[in-house]
Amino acid sequence: MIFARVATKATWALVLAGTASTSLFSQRPARAIYYSVPSWAPDGRTIAFESNRDGEAAVYTIRPDGSRLRRLTPSGALGEQPNWSTDGRFLVYTSTRDSVRQLHRMTPDGREVVTLPGTTNGFLAAYSPDGRWLLFAAQDRRPSNQYRVFVMRPDGSDRRSLGDMTKSNEDPRWTMDGAQVVFTEVRAAAVTGVREMHAFTVEYIKAGITEFREETTDFYGNAELVVDAGTYGVTYGPEHVTERGKYLNVWKQENGNWKIQSNIWNSDAPARSDGEHEVHF
Repeated sequence: MIFARVATKATWALVLAGTASTSLFSQRPARAIYYSVPSWAPDGRTIAFESNRDGEAAVYTIRPDGSRLRRLTPSGALGEQPNWSTDGRFLVYTSTRDSVRQLHRMTPDGREVVTLPGTTNGFLAAYSPDGRWLLFAAQDRRPSNQYRVFVMRPDGSDRRSLGDMTKSNEDPRWTMDGAQVVFTEVRAAAVTGVREMHAFTVEYIKAGITEFREETTDFYGNAELVVDAGTYGVTYGPEHVTERGKYLNVWKQENGNWKIQSNIWNSDAPARSDGEHEVHF
């Protein structure tokens, strides 16, 4: 049994391959919805995942054959990125309640919800293989492109940060034995606010950027989440070198305002080894 990603009428969804008669698509009409971050229970009997199939991001569980679909997070409390505890007794996930985004823990039936302290703006939570630690990433603030990596006990105690706090530390993962954590260290400084972005643009022009072009080739979503993707071209330097690539932006509506949740820029140019991005253990 594998997960397959399919596109239907600009709708990206995760469905169970080989279970068309009981797939998630067969249980709801096709529309601008998504199914993402599936997480298998340790005993292999249940899959937790995130979806906006009911109009907002929420945590669900389902059996591998497509049966027993169940929503765990309540209406009005966004639920994202569920992950199982090592023993399968709990699910840890990100939830936004009273305009505060942080990590929560609940039992597989959606009960016994506990807010984990010290996890404001936290996401991508994962238990260590021995179940003694919880690893997660967090933003300094929202919106921000500066990220931090933390580990703590499952009850929220012994919280500590990892990596160089002057840089953005992203996408943490446990090694298979749980002895180490791997993450990406991004040396680029955060750029937030109108003045900062203006100064950044000025420095970009001083560095020799003479032209920037962006073309959107795909656009889909709903009233809560929108994705736009396309290509870009940038010309710079005295020789007017042109670099091309692809981009993807994920927009999310919060309190009536659209904000970039995440973005990816992928240059077609050969990879460089200038130390701007490093992977750390």
